[in-house]
Amino acid sequence: MKVQKNQQYMNLSQAMYLNLLLEILQATNDSNGEPTVIYSILQANLNKLDDNLAAVLRSWATTNLPQEEPEDAWAIAADIVNLSNRFAQFNLGNRGSNLEIAIAGYETSLAVFTRNVSPQDWATTKNNLGNAYRDRIQGERSNNLEVAISCYKEALQVRTREQFPEQWAATKNNLGTAYGDRIYGERAENLEVAISCYKEALQVRTREQFPEQWAATKNNLAIAYSDRVSGERKDNLQTSILCYNDALQVYTLEQFPERWAAIQNNLGTAYYSAFWGEQSEFQESAINCYTKALQVYTPNHFPEDWGMTKNNLGNAYRTRLLGERSSNLETAISCYTEALQVYTCEDFTDNHAATSFNLGLAYRNSQQFENAYTTFTHTINIVDSLRSKIVFGDEARQKLAEQYNRVYQNIIEICLELNEYTKAIEYIDRSKARSIVELLAAKTFYPKRDSYSNENDYQKACDQLDQLQRKITTKQRELEIITRNRDSEKKNYDYVVQLQQELSYLQQQWNQIFGEIHKVDPSFKLNQQIDPISFSQIQTLIDSRTCLVILHITDKQIIAFIITRNNRDPIVWKYSAKDRDISMNRAFAYLRLYYRKRSNWWRTQLVSRLQNLAKILHIEEIFSHLPTDCDRLILIPHRVLHLLPLHALPIYSDETGSFCLLDKFPRGVQYAPSCQILQLTQNQQRPNLHKLFAIQNPTNDLSYANLEVETICSFFSSTQILVQQTATKAALNTDRNLKEARCIHFSCHGLFNLASPLESALFLTNEERLTLGEIFGLDLSKCYLVTLSACETGLTNFASFSDEYIGLPSGFIYAGSTNVVSSLWKVNDLSTAFLMIKFYQNLQAVTSVAVALNQAQLWLRDITKAQLKAWITANSLPLDPTMWQNLNKRLYKLQDDQKPFQDPFHWAAFCAIGQ
Repeated sequence: MKVQKNQQYMNLSQAMYLNLLLEILQATNDSNGEPTVIYSILQANLNKLDDNLAAVLRSWATTNLPQEEPEDAWAIAADIVNLSNRFAQFNLGNRGSNLEIAIAGYETSLAVFTRNVSPQDWATTKNNLGNAYRDRIQGERSNNLEVAISCYKEALQVRTREQFPEQWAATKNNLGTAYGDRIYGERAENLEVAISCYKEALQVRTREQFPEQWAATKNNLAIAYSDRVSGERKDNLQTSILCYNDALQVYTLEQFPERWAAIQNNLGTAYYSAFWGEQSEFQESAINCYTKALQVYTPNHFPEDWGMTKNNLGNAYRTRLLGERSSNLETAISCYTEALQVYTCEDFTDNHAATSFNLGLAYRNSQQFENAYTTFTHTINIVDSLRSKIVFGDEARQKLAEQYNRVYQNIIEICLELNEYTKAIEYIDRSKARSIVELLAAKTFYPKRDSYSNENDYQKACDQLDQLQRKITTKQRELEIITRNRDSEKKNYDYVVQLQQELSYLQQQWNQIFGEIHKVDPSFKLNQQIDPISFSQIQTLIDSRTCLVILHITDKQIIAFIITRNNRDPIVWKYSAKDRDISMNRAFAYLRLYYRKRSNWWRTQLVSRLQNLAKILHIEEIFSHLPTDCDRLILIPHRVLHLLPLHALPIYSDETGSFCLLDKFPRGVQYAPSCQILQLTQNQQRPNLHKLFAIQNPTNDLSYANLEVETICSFFSSTQILVQQTATKAALNTDRNLKEARCIHFSCHGLFNLASPLESALFLTNEERLTLGEIFGLDLSKCYLVTLSACETGLTNFASFSDEYIGLPSGFIYAGSTNVVSSLWKVNDLSTAFLMIKFYQNLQAVTSVAVALNQAQLWLRDITKAQLKAWITANSLPLDPTMWQNLNKRLYKLQDDQKPFQDPFHWAAFCAIGQ
């Protein structure tokens, strides 16, 4: 066979790559894919093994294969697959580009190797394509693994155990590896699938028939059991150790020194992780295994593996029980320092960050706090650079954040040890709500106006990037929701594949438009580093009469930082470990009561629980330290504290009644996820509140929602309302008034999904839901206020230690709104309607959302029965006879001077978040 050139590819920019492609295809055909022949050509052309060659291969094959006779097309496709195999295994040059070339070859050959015509070739190519995507460096790791899993599953439709047992076992092993690495979905479930795949593979890969493959799969199974979440940790590690020892029966030092060393390292990690019986015994076994591995892993021959094993040995010495503590720590520090000589930041960024973190822990354990601070600071800078390199995929960012959350916690505690309180505040804020901060900041990184010949081109580029990013974000969240639910994933397998393809296409479009921008403005970068906010910048966010209070929970204590505009240093209140434990226990007890007993029992407990929490947190004493002229408060809670109505905490009582934080701050109590989000929202000026867009009672079962929305509309000169059955998802997504609205009001049902926060939603008509994942895709860039007059719209994912602000408010803030009003529990329809009407009425006189809301809350708390009726009449609220009758039934037992909504349940649920 002779490969022919196609003249349309012979332009100057492609000729060099096309000539190389045709040369190695011909060599592949002549030598039947002999590795030594192919690799000699590749080694001589390392400078041409890049993404351009992948693009030329894809274009050439796509154009030429359909033009060939079937027999010739099959032969060429076979050569392309053989060449792709060589590229996938080639270790010289750019590994990322080599895999891109292999992927291009596998994917284009599948046009010839179809399942109907060549099922075995199709399955083999699918399996190899899965391997390439599993190892792929470019693109999102999470998406690549999903494609790999899809490829393996498709290959197994042909590679059945009955017909092709050896190939079936190989693909099962590969599928297990992909599930073991998988990012999407629940980690515990993914590992169970991996274990199941390995066990099935071992039914064919027996030691007698396939000893090397048996040992390889045994090693994989050991890794999966070592990482396993389900089951008893002790039992999993015992199984892992047994599997490693099985593999060592084949992978001996004499015959397979490199694999032997790898298993010794893994076995050491399993021993290190063992926490049953005599812990010191297993620590010594780990040290012994790591030391054995270092017989093979030397810095000259296996530098990366040597660095990994040195890091692991450092971990074992850092936590060692036998020997002198100081001596063990010095050995650990020495191991980490040696490992960092190989794990340079430039070449091994991930490993460098992990080892640097471990070194920081060793310094902290040895009371070398200054060295610990310097090391943790370095680690955090690396972690932030890693996050910035993840262009798409918040799931990947979240996994990275969870992995390195302990770095932030440690440096915060080091700062407290050194009495560096302003530094502690800066790192606290740097660690909070990072995903939404990065998303918000990224929206401002558009090309320079003067780089374009006219304003229309500039605006077009900005709009295209923004629209594509929103679509990508929405698709990513939809894919995450499905793949987190294993049953849902099985039912929607074809849709998952479709989503992955759509994501890939959108990302290609995004990159293409970015490339066009970059040609005009080369200084424009794909990833912009976000500068953390400094303490002095935090102070500029508040005026001289405002106090900002940051509440932060560590493993040992709660710290309250009180920041004012003019004080050089914050006021710091450290809670004892006992107070910390009691307050956390009470908070979680409150949540358990709420989720298990959503009834009057929960409501009747609310007042006493707020009183107890105020005492435990020493609220009255803390706020006695505030300047006397402070009349505005911004709260930045942490973790579970986001879910509590801190603005309703009682601070003192006298003969006239009890007073809470709202009474003390007449210019408002508001919340923010972090100081940096506060800064970003404050920078967005949205004057003019005349345009309202509202969703009104879409489920038609909220008795007072119609009254609420109809009355609110009277406060606006321009309104667009989707009423009941018209409030569909399609109408919401296509109505241009939503994008133009300054105020958006949802009067409907809401739900926070604690198990899967991205599925938290607002309910529309016909049982449709507007999920958090979809909210991220909305464009509300002109919106000043979103009011969520619904249940549980302010709850957040307190279970996420790294980025605890995941809830409906974060979605609307990202979508563009500078303020969000949301609720912390299932609210009452009647009292909520009155509260919302008064809130919007107040907004006509004050510009602050927090002040308008707080004034409405205090009004609702203090209004008497007689005053309420007078207010209804004075404002001509459109209560029909049925509403009046229902209202009178609720109020008839009360005296005229009694307060029907005094209970915090009625007025305290709503919070003002944002600007």
